[in-house]
Amino acid sequence: MVGDIVENIDGSDARLNPGMVPTADPTLRGGQFLSIGIGVNYLVPGSGVLAGTRLGIEGVIPVYQDLDGPQLERDYAVSFAIRRAF
Repeated sequence: MVGDIVENIDGSDARLNPGMVPTADPTLRGGQFLSIGIGVNYLVPGSGVLAGTRLGIEGVIPVYQDLDGPQLERDYAVSFAIRRAF
């Protein structure tokens, strides 16, 4: 499980008008997030070219989101990895 607490932006750009564009309001950028993820790693055995290579896959889904303002919510994510140590 992964949780994030994102604070609002400190400061603002005087050229942006929050009344015209709600996403320009620095007090509406924070939120709280909780996600659950699961992953699998596989270490290639043996003495061949791929020996010692680690293959991985991970999936993450959000279970709770409380956003402070009009912003994009988090969605699911899937990542693949191929790792090799020298």
